[in-house]
Amino acid sequence: KKHDLALEINFDHTKYLISNNQYLSVRGIYQGRYIDSTVLFSEDNGFYYFLNNGANFFLLNIVKKYTLVDKYRHNLRVDFLPKVGIGPVVPHVENKLFGKTNDAAFQIGGWNMGVETAIRATFFKYGFLEFAQKLDYARYSNLRVYSGRAKQSFATYELILTAGITLPTGKNNSLFQL
Repeated sequence: KKHDLALEINFDHTKYLISNNQYLSVRGIYQGRYIDSTVLFSEDNGFYYFLNNGANFFLLNIVKKYTLVDKYRHNLRVDFLPKVGIGPVVPHVENKLFGKTNDAAFQIGGWNMGVETAIRATFFKYGFLEFAQKLDYARYSNLRVYSGRAKQSFATYELILTAGITLPTGKNNSLFQL
């Protein structure tokens, strides 16, 4: 009856770009030789690397709701929502390394996990405004490059503002009883 625990499917269409004329560390095997070097990434130099159509984090979150204010006679409810989740990453990999361009495409390319906290204010039972902060760690593997694979990992910090409408989910949902 409390309706304070939920599963959430979350998708973030974040982008990851290496700036033109940026030096990066490159390690791995190229043409049968081990490389551990710093390389200038610039299109003129034959190097670029983008997850430009998205680093694309999917998360299956567990959400717990803690009510801070409940004044439905005044048409206001404020909830604190901590969330934690894990899921796949589906990046769109586009790159040129050593002058060789890959076939840019979406792929399942690893996993990510995230934690998030949000404050949600619900007005007139259905409309809401939510402000959240999220920390996500993504580990990419088997990303397509010209004739091989790459891997990388990074963390992101996001501030998210959402406006929306909650639809009643059933006649026994206490949030929607008059």
